[in-house]
Amino acid sequence: STKATRNDQTDSKETVNDIKQGSLNIRDLGYITPTYLKAVDKNNAYYINRLPKIGVYQLKEDRNESMDWKSLDKSIKEKRLNHLELEVILGKEDKLGTRMVIIPVPENVARKRIHKAKQGGKRSNGYQLSKEYKLKAHYNIFITNVPKEVLTAKEVFEAYTLRWQIELVFKTWKSNLNINKVKAMKKERMECQLIAKLIWILLSSKIFQMANNALKAN
Repeated sequence: STKATRNDQTDSKETVNDIKQGSLNIRDLGYITPTYLKAVDKNNAYYINRLPKIGVYQLKEDRNESMDWKSLDKSIKEKRLNHLELEVILGKEDKLGTRMVIIPVPENVARKRIHKAKQGGKRSNGYQLSKEYKLKAHYNIFITNVPKEVLTAKEVFEAYTLRWQIELVFKTWKSNLNINKVKAMKKERMECQLIAKLIWILLSSKIFQMANNALKAN
């Protein structure tokens, strides 16, 4: 883990040497930079991430053209696609080729995203959401260098979702059980306290699961 005051992109650039060959790297959006993505490729590793704020291009007639999100949105809706995969290029200067997976989200999810962005933007005078942002809000957009033969579009989504679930578990441990707060003490005592907390986590999780199953059965 890193300090809350530490910039994500700074941490991302300084930890590229930790990327292991053959590993699958799934990071928060704030960590995704061209430097990081290139480092994953260079180390013969893999990534699955949400699309960061970076230009997206498609190769058409031997030239890179900016992604036409309006036409893309129209095509997906007209054909009623449950997902779309494209080979794209990220960055006008970096020109990183990648696989992009686009999955529509329910309309209420899109509205919540747009509302949240508007609320956050009110802190800036004259801030307005772009039409492109509003279109993208209707989709989960992932980038990955994992081949289709290894992970389908659905499995790409499931893998990213699993990472988010794991993060939520750790956040719960920290906020509710203070597992990250340790006073000065002997190593042996600290280990006993940590084991006791983990046992309590497992027991409480099992109890909540059993209660949830009992409620569903009724």
